[in-house]
Amino acid sequence: MIGNRQTAFKIRISDLLSGTYCREQGEWDPNHVLVSDMKVSRVNIIATVVDKYVNVDLSYASLELDDGSNKIVVKAWKDDVGLVNQIAVGSLVLCIGRVREFNDSIYLTPEIIKELS
Repeated sequence: MIGNRQTAFKIRISDLLSGTYCREQGEWDPNHVLVSDMKVSRVNIIATVVDKYVNVDLSYASLELDDGSNKIVVKAWKDDVGLVNQIAVGSLVLCIGRVREFNDSIYLTPEIIKELS
């Protein structure tokens, strides 16, 4: 498994949020959301940015994405803030990211975010 990147599934936000989040114990087994029979640890989503927050010292930023089925938050810290800082509310974006969970809330951490025309 070392060196193999997990598949970034094209999935609706509503399907992702209705899945079951599973924490894995193995060192190389990523946490994932169980959607139907798929273990989704990375996603490929096209959605509209409906909200944005960047803190003053640029150590944290978030985007709220809406794909028409539901909304999800993308959270970025430190070096990853640069990925979301230039994105404007109202933009259509492609987001490839990892699925995470905190306090029973599923969110994404970005790997790639780019505006689509």
